[in-house]
Amino acid sequence: MLSLVQKSATAHNVLSDRTQLAAEWLLHSGICRPGFGIADEYRTNGREYAPESNKATAYYVSTLIWLFETYGQTRYIDRALTTAQLLSQSALVMYVSTCTDGMATSDRPTYSRLDECSAILRALLRCWEVSRHSEFLDRAMECAIFMQRIPGRCPLESTRGWLELADETESRQWRKLHDRVLGRSLNLDPEFLEFGDSKPAPSSAASGNNTALSPPTAELTRQCCFLEALLPTLVRPGRQSLAARRVFEQVFALASNAVRALSSKTPDENPVPTETYARLLRLRLYAAGLGLIRLDAGQAEYEADLLGEMQAAHYDPKIRGGFYTCPGSSIFERVVGLAATAVSAQALGQWMQFKNGSFQPDLAQMI
Repeated sequence: MLSLVQKSATAHNVLSDRTQLAAEWLLHSGICRPGFGIADEYRTNGREYAPESNKATAYYVSTLIWLFETYGQTRYIDRALTTAQLLSQSALVMYVSTCTDGMATSDRPTYSRLDECSAILRALLRCWEVSRHSEFLDRAMECAIFMQRIPGRCPLESTRGWLELADETESRQWRKLHDRVLGRSLNLDPEFLEFGDSKPAPSSAASGNNTALSPPTAELTRQCCFLEALLPTLVRPGRQSLAARRVFEQVFALASNAVRALSSKTPDENPVPTETYARLLRLRLYAAGLGLIRLDAGQAEYEADLLGEMQAAHYDPKIRGGFYTCPGSSIFERVVGLAATAVSAQALGQWMQFKNGSFQPDLAQMI
């Protein structure tokens, strides 16, 4: 059993019914596959799990560590660290098997690969912080180095791991890499502002991905991820903070208005993914908690209610407590997603904390 550096949970942080259901789904639904690989989703129409993925495993680990640090139940950290050991080994295999002549080769788009690596890096850092097990920090460092070998331009969303590694190791190297991408990303502000005319968001341009553009609702999720990546800069002094704040305010208003407009449509016309609602609600809470915006409590409550409707109340333990990835016409045509459940459970848990006055905007805890 790995030793833990205990981080005491706040005494009055009590699991809400929804967060409890989501936690039980994570632990007991079967989404954690034999060998502790984590499937991306469970498909109700075929009653089957999607293949396991490193990104899903990283989200799973980060969510359980957040549950442990917030609510203090050791069963969460036990499962998190056990799963993280598998993630650590899987990541090592990935680094070795995809490197040719010093470059990381793959048929997957640059954005997807960097997004996966960032999730792994951040999850391993969380494990290092709570366990002080050197394997996790060593593998996180290897992941950060591996990201530099992936051809193509790195989007800001994927640099959060570099920034957190810089804070953990006090190494200027990783902060410089982050700040270089940040400077380029802030100059792409006009492309975000043209999103309403179906123009590509900066993350698409920065990724070097030449595939067809994602649907508008998928781009909204990526806009929210971009805004999350801006938050650490907004609380730092300097010129970049002022520029980042201007970009944040404009893009946040754009994304919020777009989601509000799409919410009035039928699911068949532009369904907003559950993850988008969750990330937007969480952004409201963090930005308000950091003093960046005034919280629109009515809209936050509306988004929280929508998230509640997306949590499965089915008797089947493979479904019950998880969150559907988007609206569907029937229970038999839906998908219960790992990422949707992870982000939604955190957003609803933090909304409850915000309402009772116990919410602390810890940027490192954002899944």
